[in-house]
This record gives sequence, structure tokens and C-alpha cells, in this order.
Amino acid sequence: MELHPRYDGKTHINMYTRGQTDLGRLLSNIITPDDLPVIETPHGKFATIEGYWHWLGHRDERLRTLSGWDAKAWVRGRKRPYNMPFSEFYDFMKQAITYKITHSPTLRTLLKDSTLPFTNYYVSGNRVIDPGADWLCQIVEDVRDSLR
Repeated sequence: MELHPRYDGKTHINMYTRGQTDLGRLLSNIITPDDLPVIETPHGKFATIEGYWHWLGHRDERLRTLSGWDAKAWVRGRKRPYNMPFSEFYDFMKQAITYKITHSPTLRTLLKDSTLPFTNYYVSGNRVIDPGADWLCQIVEDVRDSLR
């Protein structure tokens, strides 16, 4: 499958804030659907998955309420004081992403009705950048399978 925005929504769904589908944009870690006030996690409530992602590495309480874009900007240039094994990080992210999908009626319906495979890539000018987030796509695939 070729990763390119012109195929987004035709051969795949890109989980990206600038994706071509509503589902892909809502699955981005930056965005929380309007029908979901907060993301519940084992560590409390967060405004976005992005904020939780960075909180796991920084444990700064401001990350709980920041928008996804603000959380991304806040962490830029800061060293991660907390490191954890990937398997532990993965489990926390899986719980948070599953919560986001299953507690948003809009996202749950869009995901359940979808059939295309998920990808995650960014576009910068004419370049397509694959950040190597297949594991995020697999979480979403697994949640979709459980909804069916």
C-alpha cells in the first residue's frame, strides 16, 4: 500500500490531524472528539491522548488539560525525566485509546462502520514521513475487531 494523501480514504485511513477522513482525524492523538469531555486513564483524566503520552514521560500536571497541539509544543526541547519499558507504555496507551474510542459515540460508530486498514504518516511539503507507529494502528484495528 502506498502511503500518500491522495489514497487516504480510498486504500487506507491515515490517523493524522490533517488526514482526508473524519475518522482518521478523530483517531489522531492530538484530537479528542466533541462528544467526549475527557480521556480517563489509570493515571486520571486528560484532555487528549497526546497530553497523556507526554505526561507519561514528564509527569507535569499541566499536560492533563493542554490541547493536543499545546502538549506537543510544551514538550518540544524538554528532556524526558521518566522512562518506562515500551511494553508498559504500550499498555497505558492501549487503555487510553480504547477508552477514547469506546466512550465517544461518534468515533465508535465511524470505526465500527469502517473497513480500510489504518496507517499513520505525516506530510511535509511533498514528503510523506512514516513515524513507525504501526503499533498504534494495531491498537485501533484490535478495538475495531472487538466492536464488531
